[in-house]
Amino acid sequence: MLIQNRGNEQKGISIKGLKKSFRTGTVCTEVLRGLDLEMAPGAFYAIMGSSGCGKSTLLNILCGLERADEGICTVNGNQIQQMKPQELACYRNREIGIVFQGFYLDETRNLIDNVSMPCGYAGIPAKERKQRAKYLLETFGLAEQQKKRPSQISGGQQQRAAIARALINRPGILFADEPTGNLDEENTKLVMQLFAKLHRDGMGILLVTHDAAVASYAQKILIMEEGRIREAVKTKTE
Repeated sequence: MLIQNRGNEQKGISIKGLKKSFRTGTVCTEVLRGLDLEMAPGAFYAIMGSSGCGKSTLLNILCGLERADEGICTVNGNQIQQMKPQELACYRNREIGIVFQGFYLDETRNLIDNVSMPCGYAGIPAKERKQRAKYLLETFGLAEQQKKRPSQISGGQQQRAAIARALINRPGILFADEPTGNLDEENTKLVMQLFAKLHRDGMGILLVTHDAAVASYAQKILIMEEGRIREAVKTKTE
């Protein structure tokens, strides 16, 4: 098991009538147009759709990084729209993991310090932080790189380190926005095999991708068009 199983603590995702628009000068662009989504605890879904259909905006709202204009968005029993900034920060640190296409690793820190950083915000003692980080780096094949800075390792290694960091506080749900977009075929396969194992160990995963091969690892593929979920397709892993 990559991390402690927290499946019994999950309550899944429920979204009803979610709307979000962005205004640039006098131009208002509707991105989400009354989106509905239900995701069971511990499920693994992938979202696909053309550029600009609202995939990343949806993930940002679920992570509490953006506010929706209308609708109800509930993750693990948390009504995201009603949470205050401090509550959202705690939610991101302790209940969910976030992986973006960009690695967002701190170049002033080595890998073990990058990976263990969220534990500091959670008040976890230094000794346990290091233990957790070392375990995850070993699991992800990065034990020999732990003292290196991000610029000293490959893009695939940086992405694995970013995923390890997202897992350090043992989240119930992992949100991933194009996590393999900068990776070659070999590293894409490695990352997706890690995601599949996390799912088997009880973690919920919601992944945004443009790659059908990546989406095939999920139980279900959700097709987004014009700010709504238009179709849900079961995969062979369902």
